Amino acid sequence: EHRRVVFRNRFQAEKKAHEKRIHVLDGYIMALASIDTAIEIIRGAAGREEAKEELIDFGVVNTEAQAEAVLELKLAALTKLEGDKLAQERAKLMER
Repeated sequence: EHRRVVFRNRFQAEKKAHEKRIHVLDGYIMALASIDTAIEIIRGAAGREEAKEELIDFGVVNTEAQAEAVLELKLAALTKLEGDKLAQERAKLMER
């Protein structure tokens, strides 16, 4: 019985981590699709909080968590090649 509880808890923790990562990857993919707008918003914002709000308001991302992840991301990660890698990672996580 204890093994089942441990296994279930581990599975649920992994599932939650995968769901969180998929959510962030969705934000990256959305930002990549409108990269020019995202850069314009970030450059024009007075600060980090304003940039987060505007990324959401302009539909670049859907949530604050996604906006925060995009702001942490290096621009090099938003190239076409990296975009393909993000989509592949998302697909792998969805299979699990």
